[in-house]
Amino acid sequence: MLRQIATRDRLTTITLLLTIVLLGIKIGQLYLPKPLQPPIAFTCAVAVHAQVGELCIKGSPGATVSIVVHYCDGGQVHSPRLRNQEDGEYRWIWHVETSCRGPESAWAKAIAIWPGNMQAEASATFEVG
Repeated sequence: MLRQIATRDRLTTITLLLTIVLLGIKIGQLYLPKPLQPPIAFTCAVAVHAQVGELCIKGSPGATVSIVVHYCDGGQVHSPRLRNQEDGEYRWIWHVETSCRGPESAWAKAIAIWPGNMQAEASATFEVG
């Protein structure tokens, strides 16, 4: 009987210790500082119907950048994955096909991902001429 009580007490103690350790890990994860996300921003946005468009993104070097352009008529165009082209400048040129014209007739969203899964987003509204 004493052996059963000792075994039960040991199991209770081990369970309690594991619970405390796991709670400590969870609480520690809540308070660990998250790494700062490097910012990105559009530095140029030009588009001419039936000709070309150009979008430029500035951010920290070493990212892979993907851009999606949305036109006012519901059309979309996706960039290939852009690699650092020059000191954190990412540039994409594409053929513009849309019925949209004028101010705010298109908008773009860029997502940059760096090694280590750091990520940043930027968006811009622009005119199709």
